[in-house]
Formats: sequence, C-alpha cells, structure tokens
Amino acid sequence: MKIEGTDIESKIMPLYLQGITIPKIAKEFSIKDCEKLTNAINNFIKDKKANIQKQRVNSISAEDVYNLIKNGKSHYQIAALYNISQYAVKKIIDRYCVENNIEYTEVKRKLSDDRSNIKLTDETVKKMIRDFRLGVGVKELSKEYGVSETRIYAKIYEKMPLEEIRFIQRRSKNKKYCAYEKSIEIIELFEQGKKIPQIAEIFGCSTNMVKKVLEAEYKKNGKKRLPKSVSKEAFLRFQQKGKYTREEIIEEAKKIDMIIPIDFLDEYYGKQEIDVKKIRRFVINQFADNKLEEQEEKFIFKNFNVAKILKENKYDEKHQAIALLYSLPQITKTSYEEISKAIDNDEEMMQAIRLINGNEKNIGEYLKNLQQSQMATNVKVAITLEELKEKNLNQTKINLLEYEPYYIISKDTNLNDAYNLAINENERYGDER
Repeated sequence: MKIEGTDIESKIMPLYLQGITIPKIAKEFSIKDCEKLTNAINNFIKDKKANIQKQRVNSISAEDVYNLIKNGKSHYQIAALYNISQYAVKKIIDRYCVENNIEYTEVKRKLSDDRSNIKLTDETVKKMIRDFRLGVGVKELSKEYGVSETRIYAKIYEKMPLEEIRFIQRRSKNKKYCAYEKSIEIIELFEQGKKIPQIAEIFGCSTNMVKKVLEAEYKKNGKKRLPKSVSKEAFLRFQQKGKYTREEIIEEAKKIDMIIPIDFLDEYYGKQEIDVKKIRRFVINQFADNKLEEQEEKFIFKNFNVAKILKENKYDEKHQAIALLYSLPQITKTSYEEISKAIDNDEEMMQAIRLINGNEKNIGEYLKNLQQSQMATNVKVAITLEELKEKNLNQTKINLLEYEPYYIISKDTNLNDAYNLAINENERYGDER
C-alpha cells in the first residue's frame, strides 16, 4: 500500500511506531494532505489487524505531550496530532505526572488561570470593539487578547447591535459561511416559528451554535430563556378571545414568551404586501457593497432606529420599509429604479421616498410637498424624532426653530406626543429660540 508514491509499511510505519507526529511524517515524505495520510495509516492498520496503536502510544514521548498541554493544546488537538484517541492522550499525561510526581490538577488550574479566566476590563472590551469595527477578524482578536473566540463573540454580541455586526462582517467580504455571520437570519427564522434543528440544517452548523446566537440576543433583551412556538390550535383559540390585528397578536404572544409561526399568520391574515425583513437585508447589502466613510456608516443605524420608532408606534410595514430605504440614493450608489424594484414598484412608497429626499432649504415649499403624502409626513417626523433623541442622549443643544416646522406637522401623526416630549426634554440643555 502506497500514498503519493511512498510505501506505507516500509517507509511511514517505522516513523509512526516511533511516536513521530503526523505533520512531521507528512513533511518527511513531502505529503501535502495530513488528513489523507492519517486515513491511509488507519486503513493500513485495519487491514493488518495488528495492535499497532498500542505500540505507538507506548512510543510517544510523554514529556512532549505534557509540554503541548502546558502550551495550551487541548486533548482533542493532541489526539489529532498523533492520530490517537483522547483517552490515550489522558493516559500518557497521567503516566507522566505519576512518574514525575506532578499534580495534574495544578497544571489544569494554571492553564485555566492563564487563558479562560483572563479578565477583560471595560477599557479592553472598548478597544476590542473598536478593532472589530475597523475590520480586525475575531481570530486575530483572540490571539491578540489571549482569550477564546467564543468570549470575543460573546462581548461583541453583548455590546453591539446585530445590524451593525452583520453590516461590518458583510463589508469585510468574509465569505466563511458560519452561524455568527448569519445571526440576523437565524433570529428571523426562529421568530417565524422555525425549530432550532431546522435552522441548523439550513445554515449547515450545529444546533448548539444556533442556540448560542439566539440566547445571546434574548439575553440582551432581558429574557432568561428562549420563547416557544404555539401550536395551530392554540393560535386559533388565542385569536378567538379577541379580534387582534396581525401586529397585535404578535405583540400579545411576546408578552407571554411565545412565538406564532409565520405560516399560521399568513394563512389567517394573508401574506404581507411588503416583507420588511427582506427590505432590511437589501439595505444592509447596499450599504455593505459601498465603501463608506465612518461618518456615512452611521446612516444605516439611523435608518434602523427610525423604522423601529415607526414599528413601536403601530405604523405598517410600508412605513417601516420607507424608513429603511429613504437615504440609500444619498449615501450609496443605489438608484431609485433599484429601490422601486425592491418594493415591487409600489408608486405610493416611491413618491414618499422622493418627497422625503426633497430640497429642505426652502422649508415652506418642502413641507407643502411633503404633505402631499401622509406616509412621507409620518416617516419624516420619525426621522426628526430620531435626530432629537440622539441629541438628547448626547445632551446636545438644538435650535428649536429648525425643528418647529416638523413639530407642527407631527400633530397629524401618532408621533405627536413623543415629538413634544423630546422637544421639552431638550429645553433642559438650553432653549435657543
């Protein structure tokens, strides 16, 4: 039996039985694929039906294995390196510790202290997040800060909005198809009623990975456990208790930590005209495909916040979609034709987007045009409300004269009280009127 012209029995097996690692054997005979070499050796051993593995375990240098453990290698990694079982690795370590009078528990405790229990200060986490925003990968961050990738991801998902994480990863053109990069889609599918195993199958990852992504998101919202999907019978019973709209019944279900599968909603209410989640993905991709300056990148998060304000105030999917899309022509190379295609050529929505993007220098004419469309008026009030909230958060003074026109038109929207409250709150930082 040969591999890449090298005889396994006469050339490779003598080195194998001396306890030489697989990578070193591969290098010795210029074999590029270590996995292929391992499979060839295992097939040879199986054919011979000899107790070769026992001879190999006894010939492996216990000191070398112990040093690998001290350098942070796991039992799994060492087992792959020598093509032996993890149990065999443990036996080798135990033997070495007994022979040299070493307490193995102390070694494990030291490794834990050195790696797993590294304290990440607030300052370190801020620097880590800043590096991630600048495009440094999680693997590089893990090496730099000496902690696992899992801990890096945990901090990123704790401190950053999912939309921003997705945007940064999409912008970096990282093609690796892993669950963390698909976190928004995972959460969307879960909230549509998909089971964790079904989601794992869709993304080709483990159920544990999907569960970690979901738990991280719900933990940020103060939830201790994941919600459960209701059955169709329970959904119908729930619906009969009161005449709920689609949005109302979803909110009622959330209050009791339940999720209503989208199939039930579509069957009962009919399919939605505008898929906001699809629009959101379109917006993320448009921003990600354009190399934006840091100052411009903030617009994507502003769009998401405006859409959230509209959703919280019971505005429909069309309003939310307009909020997500309105700034694309200004900030990216996205044309109005592309936007129109994304919303199935809805003329009413396109009119609202164009009106919002009109010339604000002549405020009187701008407001007159804006009020041609109630949707445009509602979304523009939400946009200025988001600007006010941001300024209040930063305790920034405003010129009330700039915001007064929108305060007047806000009286025609459900946002009037929130707008009035934001204006009054800002007066604490100085009324410049």
